[in-house]
Amino acid sequence: MPGAYTYVDGANLVGLILEVHDEFLARLAYDPDDARRPNSLRLVAIDVFEGKPLDDQLLVIRDLMAADASLSIMRDEKDDAFTYSHTAGDYMTDLVCQVVYQVLSRNPRIRSEDERRMELAIEFAEALDN
Repeated sequence: MPGAYTYVDGANLVGLILEVHDEFLARLAYDPDDARRPNSLRLVAIDVFEGKPLDDQLLVIRDLMAADASLSIMRDEKDDAFTYSHTAGDYMTDLVCQVVYQVLSRNPRIRSEDERRMELAIEFAEALDN
């Protein structure tokens, strides 16, 4: 798997991507304490990134800025990852996790599992409303 993301540079960023990949596949489809909160790829990425010490987070951001200067950030107006960013730290977390999401979403298995989890959360929310 280490060679799977050869288009991404920086050991810290690649390490985060691999850690999120493994954590995403290891978690249940939804949070056991709140089935309305899916363990989506984006939320798992945020949990993993925010669980790192600040120095490690800064190393990932350095990799993103220095090593991956040409890596484009895809933005979708209907699903803007930065909608809930209220502080500079929130924005940086969302930026890093958007890149992790984009990289891992290229894997069809990861993408389909993420979509399945989101659908389960929607179904659960609809069942609660009824």
